[in-house]
Amino acid sequence: MNFRQDLMEAMGQNVHFVIDSWMEGDNLTASVIWHLEWKGKEIPHTTGCNFFECQQIDGKLIISKIIGVEELPVKPRDWVLKLLKATIVVFDKFPFPAERIVAYKVGGNT
Repeated sequence: MNFRQDLMEAMGQNVHFVIDSWMEGDNLTASVIWHLEWKGKEIPHTTGCNFFECQQIDGKLIISKIIGVEELPVKPRDWVLKLLKATIVVFDKFPFPAERIVAYKVGGNT
């Protein structure tokens, strides 16, 4: 919640999220495609998509998980494939550390 408040303060009075489309899914899930506008004009490279998982707790609908994907201002090309290939070569060569990396979860839990 603190991040969301800081984000809104950083955006100022003239920048707003605009929802382009949304869809409800099964089991209290939803997705939203959005972009940012400044004084009613779309800001380039600010499109994103969020996926929400919710739960009913004490009669209230609570967001339990948010997964977000934002448009990159620089479009990845060949270098992304080269980076992926290099990463996989290292993972294949050193499987034990690779398994630890892919099993790592935010918060330090493995």
